[in-house]
Amino acid sequence: TFEGGTVVEVLRSLERTHTAVAGWVLDEHGRIRPHVNVFVNGDHGREETPVAPDDRVHVLPSITGG
Repeated sequence: TFEGGTVVEVLRSLERTHTAVAGWVLDEHGRIRPHVNVFVNGDHGREETPVAPDDRVHVLPSITGG
């Protein structure tokens, strides 16, 4: 469980708690990296998307190839 009222706040909490992922999800400006997809309760989320305590946030890398 991570604290935060928005997606970016939750992701910052994730990076503080799990330092190995720091810099992989958020860039140096605190924005979600282009190759990362974030979903809140199954819907695409952005930095400013609100997150409630019972919401489920998924962080997934983009998959490319052919």
